[in-house]
Amino acid sequence: MALSYGHRKSDDLDFFSRQRFNPSVLQAKLEPSFKFRLRVKEEGTLHCQLNKVNVSFLYYPYPVLRRLLSYHGVAVSDPLDIALTKIAAIAQRGSRRDFIDLYWACHEGFTLPLLLEKFREKYGKTNYSPYHLVKSLVYFAEAEKEPVPRLLHPLSWRDVKQFFETEVGRLNLNRL
Repeated sequence: MALSYGHRKSDDLDFFSRQRFNPSVLQAKLEPSFKFRLRVKEEGTLHCQLNKVNVSFLYYPYPVLRRLLSYHGVAVSDPLDIALTKIAAIAQRGSRRDFIDLYWACHEGFTLPLLLEKFREKYGKTNYSPYHLVKSLVYFAEAEKEPVPRLLHPLSWRDVKQFFETEVGRLNLNRL
């Protein structure tokens, strides 16, 4: 998201694969080429540092709704797909960075009702109830424990919270 909108500095790189992979095999391929430091390795997941950059490789079985874009020869997700991933992340852990990224996506043209509709299309009938999704969009306690990411444009945390509280209040919960 930071790459798409240029609103903040990113401290990590996340790579997603719809194909299952063996993290030990991937680690063995990376170690000879990079200064490698393992952070977490489990089924379908490898979090590491490559030359002091935090990098995550994740098995991600959900469909891409929009065509992948190219950034210097690397396939990157369209901002719509990233915004939907941010909603899923907020529903799981609610980091300040994810709220800010989703706020920015909404100010760049995506409405919350559209994103929630597309969320169902992307994730299908997962463990996310519409009620839980909406409640998590206004639950800021965990996010407030984190530092503000390095923003490249002025934005107050109060404005981010107020935006989500207002937008969630406008939702027609019967249509979710």
